[in-house]
Amino acid sequence: MPAQTRATIGTQQLFQALTATPFAARDLVFQAVTGIKADDLEALMLSHTPLPDVSVRSIMHNLGELLDLRRSEVAELLNISPSRVSRNDKVSISILDCTGRISDVFALVSAVLGPEHARAWFKHPNPALGGKAPYQLMGTSYGAKRVENLVTALLNGSFV
Repeated sequence: MPAQTRATIGTQQLFQALTATPFAARDLVFQAVTGIKADDLEALMLSHTPLPDVSVRSIMHNLGELLDLRRSEVAELLNISPSRVSRNDKVSISILDCTGRISDVFALVSAVLGPEHARAWFKHPNPALGGKAPYQLMGTSYGAKRVENLVTALLNGSFV
């Protein structure tokens, strides 16, 4: 698999694409953030295919731009320490997995609220999440499941 990197995403262009093609939103978000086609994620997760040459710094930058988060908040979101990035900038399966979950949730919330409101939703504390912002919980599978359950309620018409 050739190296696929992307220095920065065009947030406004991505938001326009999300509005135009909501069914492909998750794939658009994942590819914009990682530079990897979403279809390739499953193959990477299930096989021993070498990981693409994607920079963790690039993913962090793109997630920060997408969600309007600071570097420290993105590190929390990905459940990694800033020192890990300074020591090793290569992407791992766990970072791609977490980025895939974030892409899924962002795309779903965008479908209901629109991309700009989805961005705000990720950042603001939510009483249904114990007063935490959704991005603060997405770094662990338990926290991500709580956020996903909340998004399911949102999709089913609940006010959250």
